[in-house]
Amino acid sequence: MRNPMDFLSAAVLNTRKQQKLTQKQVAERMAAEAAESDKYNDRTVLFIEKKRKVPGFVTVFYLIRALRIDPDEIFYPEQTPDNPDKAELRRLIADCNASEAKALAPIIQSVLTVLRDRMSTNETHEEKKSGPL
Repeated sequence: MRNPMDFLSAAVLNTRKQQKLTQKQVAERMAAEAAESDKYNDRTVLFIEKKRKVPGFVTVFYLIRALRIDPDEIFYPEQTPDNPDKAELRRLIADCNASEAKALAPIIQSVLTVLRDRMSTNETHEEKKSGPL
């Protein structure tokens, strides 16, 4: 098994870049989450991304919250697909409140049904074009 810092470092770096944030902006978000304006700075994030320092639990807690990282990306990376679109979708859903989630669930289900029907129809057309095997 790889070093757990590899997973944390990759999750932080990838998420920060995906959200187009600087290390300083991440540190500011962490400080806001912690309600301690001077506790975190851009070096904190740099050291974690470069695996120069193993952070404590509290730092990891605020980092995960500041970036809205799915903890499974860090603790169960083998179960997390390496698909940035799915990761972004999980983050968006995780950021929803209960009423937003309730409103979005049937919309997402409808969109998935349409997409899957289209894929199924396209596969059927491809089979008819190619003929029997």
